[in-house]
Amino acid sequence: MPRLDETNTVDVLEPIVFDDETDPSDATLENPSNYCFLNAILHCLFRTRNFRQSLANALQETKRTNDNMKIKCVQMLLDVAMKMKENKGKIVHLDNLGFLTMLDLAQVPWITFPHQDQQDAEECLSFFLNLIHDVVKAPPKTSEPLLSAEQQDIKDILSSCSSLSPEEYSTPLQTLASIVWKSFIAQNPSFIASEFMGQTVQGSMCTECNGLSWHLQESTIISLGLHSLTYPMSLDSCLNHFKQVEDLATSNRVHCDRKCQQKTTHHIQTLFMRLPSVLIFQLNRFTFDNGIMGKNSASVIFPVHRLNMLPYMFNRNANQLNQYHLFAVCAHVGSTLNTGHYLAYTRLTTTSTTSMWLKYNDAQLTILDEKTMLQDTASTAYLLFYERF
Repeated sequence: MPRLDETNTVDVLEPIVFDDETDPSDATLENPSNYCFLNAILHCLFRTRNFRQSLANALQETKRTNDNMKIKCVQMLLDVAMKMKENKGKIVHLDNLGFLTMLDLAQVPWITFPHQDQQDAEECLSFFLNLIHDVVKAPPKTSEPLLSAEQQDIKDILSSCSSLSPEEYSTPLQTLASIVWKSFIAQNPSFIASEFMGQTVQGSMCTECNGLSWHLQESTIISLGLHSLTYPMSLDSCLNHFKQVEDLATSNRVHCDRKCQQKTTHHIQTLFMRLPSVLIFQLNRFTFDNGIMGKNSASVIFPVHRLNMLPYMFNRNANQLNQYHLFAVCAHVGSTLNTGHYLAYTRLTTTSTTSMWLKYNDAQLTILDEKTMLQDTASTAYLLFYERF
């Protein structure tokens, strides 16, 4: 605890520092009842560079009352992270730590303690990221109006631009995106927002008047559709489908608020305006067709050492930091979302050409080479965790 000196002022707390890169292994986790989804997410999340350090320092600065249930959950999450590091080589029981009971008391929707059902690992990850952000974010740094005069001026300029003239709308749209992003970060100051969140832009072109409209959106986990049910595909091909121009025609036409003022056919496209330091992809393997749940187990080939995101950016400036490498994979083995089993693969060591991996299968831990990890996860990878380098 901080000390009070003679002047009754509180000492400044020293930042907490951890080095997970030189010591990346954690304890394994017991699975008392269908908690493999939780175990896998914890391993992937705690392998994120500086995650423990950022969480510990953010909680240290949190000024809220300790009886807040959300704060208790996040504090216990950090305690679990510490226990998993301190007990590497051993098995940690989350129920003995009280973590499962705490989640149940907090009415977490995917916890059905004590008889747990299988759940979606992506929902579990999203919950933790949102929970941590809500707890540790500092008070807003600014109380700017929802729409500043500068933003309105830029929007007026964009409204007069033709979608056929990128040289007209590119710079003002990037300027607007930067203003919106800075405002978002100022209103949501936390390491989750600054490290895990990015920004996409969806552009829409009216085929009748060539009018341009746009939508800027913060993003955390990027959901990618799989474009084959049988043949192998690459992560790049999935990203190419993500940015593919889509036609909204016939019954899908949308209202043109430029010149037409009626429903017209539109071409829409989504690109990345700003990328986070930690880039997470969800491969949409689970299907729901006519009330029947299923799973797409086609192979997805993904890069380990270099993922180049430049082709999927709105601004394809080679000077931007768009290179990533893989540090964790959450995989699902089984035929449907409600059945099967989750595993985590986290990077142990890496060089420029190869890497070694830890495979966490609840209480079991195995060391794999890169080739074996890729073979294991080609048809099972569900969440891919990349970090910028």
